[in-house]
Amino acid sequence: MLPNTKYLRQFSAKDILGIFALGRVEYLPDGNLRNNVTREPGYHVKLLNTGTFVLEALANRIDLSVDFISDVARHCMKDTTEWEEEGGFIIARQGRENKGQWGYRGQSSKGFELFEGTKYDNCSKAGFKELQAKYDGRTDGPTPHSRYPKGHPVGDLLMHDPGKMKRDMYYWTKGTTREEGQEYNKKIIDKHREEIEASGSNNDQKFDANLECCHDLFLTHRLGDGHTRIFAGFIFNFLQLKHGLPPSIIEGGEDKLFAIFSREETRDIAVKGRSRLMPHEETSTL
Repeated sequence: MLPNTKYLRQFSAKDILGIFALGRVEYLPDGNLRNNVTREPGYHVKLLNTGTFVLEALANRIDLSVDFISDVARHCMKDTTEWEEEGGFIIARQGRENKGQWGYRGQSSKGFELFEGTKYDNCSKAGFKELQAKYDGRTDGPTPHSRYPKGHPVGDLLMHDPGKMKRDMYYWTKGTTREEGQEYNKKIIDKHREEIEASGSNNDQKFDANLECCHDLFLTHRLGDGHTRIFAGFIFNFLQLKHGLPPSIIEGGEDKLFAIFSREETRDIAVKGRSRLMPHEETSTL
C-alpha cells in the first residue's frame, strides 16, 4: 500500500492522469477533465510511464535525492517516439533515443526565454524581487539570504544580475560539471529535509518547504531538459504525497508554475490546482 497517499483513493484514473499531465489538461464546466492526448500521444505516454515510476517510488518509500531526480528525468526525456496518423488511427513508430538530453549533465550555460505581460507570461515583478534576493545572497554576495546564510545555491548559479536578465528577456545560469550541478542540488535537498523535520505536524510549513525546494531546483536549471514537467509536476506532487499532502492539477496556461514567480504566486497556483481535485475542502489550510 502506498504510504501517506490517502488522497489518491478519492480520485478517478482521469484525475490521476491530470496530476501528471502537467499543463496539458483542462477542467470543463461540467467537472469533466479534457486533455489533448490524441494530439500529443507520445508526450502523454511518457508522463504516464513517469507517473507509474513515481507511484512505485512512493510505495517503496524512496526519498528525494539527485539520483531519484535523474531517474525521473530519464523516464520523462530519454526515449523519443515518433507518431503519425494512418487510416484514422494514431500509430507509434520506433523513435530515436534522445541521447544526453536528460538527467544531470555538464554544461557551459543553461536558460530559457522570459516573457512578461503576454500569453506566454513566465515572470513577474514580485518574482524578480525574490530572485534578486537570492542573487544578492550568493556566497560572495552583499546580503546573506535568510534560508541560506552561507550562500544561496540559486544565487551562486545565476550568470547575471536578475535586472540584466529581465532586460535581455533571458534567464541564464552558469555552466558546471555534472558533479558540481548535483552538489548544488544536494544543498537544496538537504535544506528541504531540514525544513520538513522542523515542521512537525504543521502542513502549511510542509507545503511551503515542498514548494521552495522544487522552485529552487527548477531555478538551478541543472538538467538537460524538461525542468518544468519534472519539478513543477512530478517532484512537487511526489513530495506532496510523500508528506501526506494533496497533489495539484496544473491546467494549461499555468504550467510555468516554477518560472520567475514569487513564493505567494506559486503558492496560489498550487492551491488552486489542489482545489480542482478537492473542491469541497477548505483551501486555506493544507
